[in-house]
Amino acid sequence: MYQENVLGIITDNNFRHYGVRDLEAGLKFATAVKERHKDIPILIQTSDQNLEEKVKKIGASFLYKNSPRLLHDFVSLCSIILDLVILFLNSETELQSVALQS
Repeated sequence: MYQENVLGIITDNNFRHYGVRDLEAGLKFATAVKERHKDIPILIQTSDQNLEEKVKKIGASFLYKNSPRLLHDFVSLCSIILDLVILFLNSETELQSVALQS
């Protein structure tokens, strides 16, 4: 299944859901993902600064689209996500290595 191959998610927050504009669709999507996969890194991008606390509360990263430092913020967050992915991949390799030695 594709879920086994997802290393991270980057989503907008405001988009159509079932044909209706939902101002917190990304937040709802990220919450649903985190309920199933707590460790998956998620980045929610939005022009609504008021959502930062809600995004962080569910364990996702927040990117403010109108930030004058948008590129810097994005690169910093992606670097953190990449570090988490590498850490995860390394732990999986170590687990597989231990299983092969047993």
